[in-house]
Amino acid sequence: MSVILRSMERFTKPPEAKPGDISSQALKVGALTGTTGLLLGSVIGLYRSKHPRVFALASGIGLFAYGSTFWASRKTILHIRPFPDNPYSASPSQKDRLKASTLAGAVAGSFTGALFRGRWGIIPGSFISMAFGYAGQRLYTYLDERHTAQLEGRWVKEEGEERWIDKVKSLRWTGLQKLTDDEYTSMLEGKLWRVEAEISLIDEKIKNLRVRERQQIEDSKETEELSRKE
Repeated sequence: MSVILRSMERFTKPPEAKPGDISSQALKVGALTGTTGLLLGSVIGLYRSKHPRVFALASGIGLFAYGSTFWASRKTILHIRPFPDNPYSASPSQKDRLKASTLAGAVAGSFTGALFRGRWGIIPGSFISMAFGYAGQRLYTYLDERHTAQLEGRWVKEEGEERWIDKVKSLRWTGLQKLTDDEYTSMLEGKLWRVEAEISLIDEKIKNLRVRERQQIEDSKETEELSRKE
C-alpha cells in the first residue's frame, strides 16, 4: 500500500517552481502595485503632506515592496503546499489558494510594517494584511465561481433573492426607496406635469409683461401727442 501511495505522490506531485519565474512574476506585480502607489501617493500627498513628492515616492516604494513580497510568498507557498487540502492532487485547491493568500498577506504585511515602522509594525501589519489576503481571496473565488457558472449556464437566480442594492434600499436609515416600473413612471409623469405647469405660468407672466409694455408705449405716445398739441 505504501508503495502505491508513493508512486501516486510521485506522479501527482506538482512541478517545482523555478526561482527565476517566481522572482520575475513578483517584480511585475510589484511594478504594477508600485506604480499604483506612486500615482495615488502623488494625489493624496497634495492634500495631506507638505512634501508631496516624498510622500508619493514612499507610497510607491511601500506598495512595490508589499506587492512583490505578497506575490512571491503566495507562489512559493502554492508550490510547496505545506498543508495541502488534497496531497494527491496535481493542482492546488481553492482551500490551498485561500491558505496561501492568507499566509502571504501575513508575510507581506509584517515585512512592509517592519520596513516602514520598525519592529512595532510587524504584528499589526501582519494581522491587517492577513485579513485583507483572506477576504480578497474569498471574494475572488466567489466571483470566479459565479462567472464560471454563468458561462456554463449553471447559475440560476433563486426565487426571492435580492441584489445588494435592493437590500440597501430596503433599509430605512439610508433614505432610499425601491420603486416598481409603474411607480417610477408615475413619478416621472408627476414631475413632467409640474414642469409643464411652471412653463405655462412663465408664459402667462411673459404675456402680461408684453401687454404692460405695449400699454406703456401707447401711453407714452398719447402723452407725446398731447404735449405737441399744447
